[in-house]
Amino acid sequence: MPILETKLPIFGFFNIDSGAIKLPYIDERFNLKSSFDSIRLNIQNIDKSGGELHFDGFASIANLMINHKKIASKDVVIKNAKFDFRFLLGSNFISIDSSSTIQFNKVKFHPYLAYETEEDTVYKLKVTIPKMKAQDFITSLPDGLFTHFQGMEAEGNFEYNLDFMFNKNKPNQLVFNSNLKKESLKITKYGEANLNKLNGEFIYRAIIQNVQQRPLLVGFSNPNYTPLDQISPYLQKCVLTSEDPSFFSHRGFINEAFKQSILKNIRTKKFSRGASTISMQLIKNVFLTREKTVSRKLEEILLVYILENNRIASKERMLEVYFNIIEWGPNVYGIGEAAQFYFEKKPADLTLKECLYLATIIPKPKKFMWQFDSEGMLKSFANQQQKFLSNLMLRRGLLTPEDTIGQSIPLQLTGNAHSLLNLKIQDSVPADSLAVEAPYEF
Repeated sequence: MPILETKLPIFGFFNIDSGAIKLPYIDERFNLKSSFDSIRLNIQNIDKSGGELHFDGFASIANLMINHKKIASKDVVIKNAKFDFRFLLGSNFISIDSSSTIQFNKVKFHPYLAYETEEDTVYKLKVTIPKMKAQDFITSLPDGLFTHFQGMEAEGNFEYNLDFMFNKNKPNQLVFNSNLKKESLKITKYGEANLNKLNGEFIYRAIIQNVQQRPLLVGFSNPNYTPLDQISPYLQKCVLTSEDPSFFSHRGFINEAFKQSILKNIRTKKFSRGASTISMQLIKNVFLTREKTVSRKLEEILLVYILENNRIASKERMLEVYFNIIEWGPNVYGIGEAAQFYFEKKPADLTLKECLYLATIIPKPKKFMWQFDSEGMLKSFANQQQKFLSNLMLRRGLLTPEDTIGQSIPLQLTGNAHSLLNLKIQDSVPADSLAVEAPYEF
């Protein structure tokens, strides 16, 4: 039976029975499932000075369980958490002071949150994790939120700082700085996500709408598998330019891309842009799912950091695997299948125009047919996409004017892609125009 305990300035809520406490109204209001064993709130001091109201105290919760489709696919459980806070309230701001501390298990960090309205509407967030052991961090992760880290072991220490600021009236001045300092940091044992499998043959199965697709062997035992040196240099340059121009120089993340992603997601109020590098796409495809949850995104970020900063696989190997697993069309996976499906060629023999086309359909490969008109010719918008990409590569010195000779020749699909396109064109022709006119009778 739930018991409410109030010994001001202490507020407590706990269950004398063995069952967890549920809050039906909150669950319905936010479309989630939640429960806890106990909550305590202690307000130790309230005072006012300099026009500011100060609240000091602490809060704790035991066995908090949350289940929401945007957080994770499983129950997320935090066994014990404590929040020592200093809350400030002024005439034009609300904030949680940076002297506050949040702790769950062995993880302790200092948050700073502020909402200001003096001149513009400004949101600020700063997070500081003091120096701590990497293994303590791994074992303290909430159950259900980082399932791929179960069983992982690490050595060394790290500290982390995040600085975020968003001005609603000046969105382009967004600040996003993320800094991790490491000290002899090393992964000694992988968990469920064994990143080392990227270096050998493995079975890949894409997951689309929670349904596993056919198995694909990533390795030389698969006749369609194509090593990087047998993939047209044009295609490598086209894909890198369109998907991740700084792939060979970054460590998995691009800060500016993160900023633009955050801006887009704030404006649309959803995960509409992910700022994914090739490293992130590789981790998401090989080890994770395509679900758009906080859990999956956090796991993706951490796994990419481990992959890139522990030199588990070379950049060339990562790019080779990427080319051999990504979806290029309906039930078409890997560049070996794609080159045959669209052009009946080996990946090494693709022309620049063919490579430009393949690079531009990566975001929506199953909809490749809608780039063509009823005559089987590329529509204007598709040609413009390829022209833009080609001009960008020329400006960056990745192509020469001689490379673009013959670009005015229309793109021709062959093989199964050509057959599918013809079926689409026939289906789109009105029935009357396909009818054979009967001869006149006298």
